[in-house]
Amino acid sequence: MINIMPQSWIFQGNPDLFPLDNNYLKIGAKIRWEVKQKHYKDTIKPGDIVYIWRSDGSGGELYGGLIAKGRIVDKVDRMADDCPNLWKQKPDDYNLVDLRVDIELDEVRTKKSDGMLRRYELKQDDIFKSFRIMKLRQETNYLLSEQEANYTDQLWNNAIK
Repeated sequence: MINIMPQSWIFQGNPDLFPLDNNYLKIGAKIRWEVKQKHYKDTIKPGDIVYIWRSDGSGGELYGGLIAKGRIVDKVDRMADDCPNLWKQKPDDYNLVDLRVDIELDEVRTKKSDGMLRRYELKQDDIFKSFRIMKLRQETNYLLSEQEANYTDQLWNNAIK
């Protein structure tokens, strides 16, 4: 049997469109996330690690960054949005049923005092500032290289020490 290491991802959400706060993001919660980069449909696998990235939105540059960590629990499939009524504003390309994946959250840090990794600080980090999410901020699903995944995990683990 081949032992395949899990991949790591960053999934981004916009707080101006959907409430990315402690009412939705809870430790142990299973959430559903859209897979907008359709070419990743067969690449995202159960057991993969996912970091949730909240874009700055109208909250300003201190509001955005890595706010949660979890694991993919099912394969990507066409699924209904599990919380269609929570949307503040649905994007132009919104579909009730679309490619989505379920994530179980292991850690949630929606504030700096919780250990959130703010975009404002990450854009000054010599390594993280080169990540795709820092250059192409309009995407939703970002695959991390093994080196990026290890570095992100190190930053995440050290943020609460």
